Amino acid sequence: MNPMNVSVKGLAMSRIPEDIEFVAMAITPFHARGIRAAALKYDLSKGIILIKPHLADGYLLEKNDFSYLDDDINVFYWDDIFEDNFLSWMLLNISSTKELLHQNLSDSGNILYIIAPMKPDINLLSIGRHFYEYFSPQFITIDEGFGTYIKQEEFRKINRKDRLRKFDLDSGLRQVVADTVGQIHKLIESRLLQQFTIKTFHIFSLEDSKLSVNDDIAGFYRQTFHVEKSIQEYDCIIITQPFGEASDLSENDELSLIHDIISQLPGDSHIGIKPHPRETEDKYESIQSRYDSVEVLAKSIPVEEIYDISDPDSVVGFTSTALLTAAAIFDIQSYTAANLLRSYTSSDRLCDNIDHFLNLTENIVTIL
Repeated sequence: MNPMNVSVKGLAMSRIPEDIEFVAMAITPFHARGIRAAALKYDLSKGIILIKPHLADGYLLEKNDFSYLDDDINVFYWDDIFEDNFLSWMLLNISSTKELLHQNLSDSGNILYIIAPMKPDINLLSIGRHFYEYFSPQFITIDEGFGTYIKQEEFRKINRKDRLRKFDLDSGLRQVVADTVGQIHKLIESRLLQQFTIKTFHIFSLEDSKLSVNDDIAGFYRQTFHVEKSIQEYDCIIITQPFGEASDLSENDELSLIHDIISQLPGDSHIGIKPHPRETEDKYESIQSRYDSVEVLAKSIPVEEIYDISDPDSVVGFTSTALLTAAAIFDIQSYTAANLLRSYTSSDRLCDNIDHFLNLTENIVTIL
């Protein structure tokens, strides 16, 4: 199966099959896994998946991420988001969303699931206006990762930063205009969503300001693994994050931080270091050359796949989603070195994130 490049307009002009069961959007490998888990939960076998590019890093998914699919599910690269002009892109979204407000919903009873990470994606309805003639759309939101549970103000700041990088919104006036247009789209979208049923398919739920595992949903995620591969087993996997790339730490401090973690592990531990996809390939080579028992793993392999293949005794990280999935899906002991990270940074934003992570994950992750 080879995904094809397609524009939203081009896909909308074609006649979407009337017997499809879902339309989904994914940006990251974790989203792809969530779509598969949701398809298992709701017994979905016919649909369309749109791969969107990450605003800052481009396409992160490829056909191998959907190798489990059969011929009844088509995968496309959604390339409209790469319009260079942010305002043109947002105004197009506003126009499409506003037009959808005037469509008449079908009462046929035939459900079409619209699957997207974190929040309902109204734009997925735009690819097939005739959906309204045959289906009653229902939205399913899958896990974004830890971004699903952090303070939404912080998540918006991250998205805004990526948007500024992508669209070169360097001037203050252009940023203000972009934010204003974004707010208009949000208001219209909110009004439209009142017409629909929205279901959440999240691995965790928030109870008394703490995360708890939704065992049923974690079980469906678990069913998507068990790959037929074999690599060397590790006693511990260290999950890194792109603190240097985000200008939160110097590279020397990042390396010192990892050295400190290794020094706290048993001396005979076989350790794998899993770099974040945004980090450079050779970032941790000096650590690998210093320790015979340490191996740097390929950053392109999703970390959950590594858990499944290598079955480590423990995982150590900082504020990563990967710590949560290790515990919830694979029953691996997860440790956070967030307090150690705190000793290396003077960033108030990062310290706030650390506090929020430690508070939310108290019942799932152990402090190192």
